[in-house]
Amino acid sequence: MKKITLFSTTFAVFYLLSVSVTNATVGGSIIISSIQTASPYSEEIIYELNNYGGKGCPPEVFSLSLRTNVRQVILGCDDISLNSSQNAYDAKLESVLSQYPTLVKRIDLAKNKITAQITVIGEEKFNPATGSFGRTDFRLDIFQDGDKKGSFNYSGCSVDQPHVIEGYAVPNLGYLVLLVSSKGDCFEGGYAYERLFSVPNITFFNSNSLSLKGNKEAAPGPGNIYAIASKTTASTSSVNTTKNTSAPLPQSDEPQPNITETRESSFILSYMFIIGALVVIILVLVFKRR
Repeated sequence: MKKITLFSTTFAVFYLLSVSVTNATVGGSIIISSIQTASPYSEEIIYELNNYGGKGCPPEVFSLSLRTNVRQVILGCDDISLNSSQNAYDAKLESVLSQYPTLVKRIDLAKNKITAQITVIGEEKFNPATGSFGRTDFRLDIFQDGDKKGSFNYSGCSVDQPHVIEGYAVPNLGYLVLLVSSKGDCFEGGYAYERLFSVPNITFFNSNSLSLKGNKEAAPGPGNIYAIASKTTASTSSVNTTKNTSAPLPQSDEPQPNITETRESSFILSYMFIIGALVVIILVLVFKRR
């Protein structure tokens, strides 16, 4: 009878812990879709940010200034008055998107003589003591026909992870919008995180439209650049890999994955398992004495 009671109690403890662990884990891809503009001559675009981190956030809408690369929230997940009603949120989302009726067309980067170079500028190793899951700081340099057109910094997971780059054209104003897809952080092995950058002074040699990816992760394929910072690929220029952890360059102002939540989740998991183990040990000792 004591063994049955001990087994039942132990099972209940670990079941409750597993439920708590599931609720404490926050992770998922962040995908960009619906890149739109109000007119072919507008220097502002909007896009949807789909967060699959498990918190139930509906698609958020951001604007991006093509001239300055400054982003602003138009419709955010924290808008409580809209989130209280899904129908109200959907109506507001449709209203916002309708003000930007033109989809920005995706183009073939190779046919427009666009190449990319990815350089590692800093690296933070996995460190359970500080709650760091590991991070790499990258610099993305963009060239057209050998001329440098722009440079952007962002953070991701491992040094040797792949980066997929899609291109979207605003030909009347000479802007190229780059969608960069990579693993945003190393939590739970890493999830896709997508961000946008605007590159000025681009000449479009081929403006034929390619199919849009929708709310799926950007994938290697015709028209896209596939690059790895630690080695040269057929789609990129020569890559020099350097490390400078003492003075990392400024990062993009693109909304970043909530690393604080993932770190807090890691600590919660550790504490839960420790407490669970202690409870089981105490139960075993108590039942032995009886």
